[in-house]
Amino acid sequence: MPPAMPLLTSADGRGARPLLVTSAPDLLDDLLRLAAAADVTTTVATELGALRRAWAVAPLVVVGMDRAEACIAAGLPLRPHVVLVGGHVEDGRVWSAGARIGADHVIFLPEAEPWLIDVFSDLDSLRACPES
Repeated sequence: MPPAMPLLTSADGRGARPLLVTSAPDLLDDLLRLAAAADVTTTVATELGALRRAWAVAPLVVVGMDRAEACIAAGLPLRPHVVLVGGHVEDGRVWSAGARIGADHVIFLPEAEPWLIDVFSDLDSLRACPES
């Protein structure tokens, strides 16, 4: 699957796409597949400049554990609708990173695939209530 198109949106976030933050090819493939199943176009950012620009306006941010520490170190502001995708439920680093990044949810694939498709499908409700 080709990478997501770069973010081209208004400053107020209307038309913004969910942001995927991972450098792991397998995880990126999974996230793009799940977004496609919900008929949602995403933005992928791993470079800090692009990440900073998209972080504030994306209706949903899905961060892979491989990029969680970089997001934390970058000092990105806490925001609603952040999902951290962990590798193993037994890994305490995942739960710690989830708390430090301010994740609303910490999930593990493939178990959470149906849930994430539902979240992607409900993006219109997230756009209507950006602070919920």
